[in-house]
Amino acid sequence: MCACACILQQTVVEMCIPLSFSVQKKSRVESEGEGSAVEIIENHPYKQDGGEQGQFTHKIYHIERHIPKWCRSLVPKDALEVRMYVCTAVFQN
Repeated sequence: MCACACILQQTVVEMCIPLSFSVQKKSRVESEGEGSAVEIIENHPYKQDGGEQGQFTHKIYHIERHIPKWCRSLVPKDALEVRMYVCTAVFQN
């Protein structure tokens, strides 16, 4: 797992609004067609002690249409889902 930090000259609100828009747009594009969908389970801002703020997102990608039919028949149904937990953090000084 890799983590990186970028120093930006914008507030948390200025950053989270376009981030939320781009996540929703990409999810909508990826959800077209049968056997393909992106479920957004949770998507909310968070704030922790120490000044850490950001956006938490929990998504489930249904990747059925991206896998060949012969392979789909060999794997269990739950293997055709990818769960993604993302914390996009912004540290305030």
